[in-house]
Amino acid sequence: MRLGLYRSAITVMLTAVAIVATAAFSHAAGVQWIYAKCATGELASAGNGGQDNAVVFGSAAFCGLHVLDSSFGVAVYKAGATSVNVLSYNLRKYPLTVGEKKKFGMFVSNKPGTFGVCLVAAPNYKVACGKVVFKNSGYVEFKTIQPTDSLVNAKISGSEVAVDPRCAACF
Repeated sequence: MRLGLYRSAITVMLTAVAIVATAAFSHAAGVQWIYAKCATGELASAGNGGQDNAVVFGSAAFCGLHVLDSSFGVAVYKAGATSVNVLSYNLRKYPLTVGEKKKFGMFVSNKPGTFGVCLVAAPNYKVACGKVVFKNSGYVEFKTIQPTDSLVNAKISGSEVAVDPRCAACF
């Protein structure tokens, strides 16, 4: 009788471990990015966010019908890239009120270089774009560019889980 209880308990534990492992794996394979049908926003500036991190600042809001848990992100384009993913630490949820702006600071890079950045509501929906130049000295330049600029031409494939860069100025 006791042997049957032990077998049942072990079966339940192994099933629970399998479920948790499967959920962890599916989460690691991608981030659930729920798209908004309509969004507005801007990329306003960029700066050194401390610890030599280039950070872009801006705001976003949804318009029209709100989709529960919908979020926006910032895609970072490196020179020559043919596709990019919006990294998990660069996704933010919209406020619940239509038109209410959510301000943000999002990580661009911790290495000097020239980067394209776009505020995106979905992989094929660029709201605003900019060019960030991060210099060896830690100085960061920002310029608004058109979403059709060649610097931000790479296709956005979706979202990807990534290790948080511990960006002090990101919010």
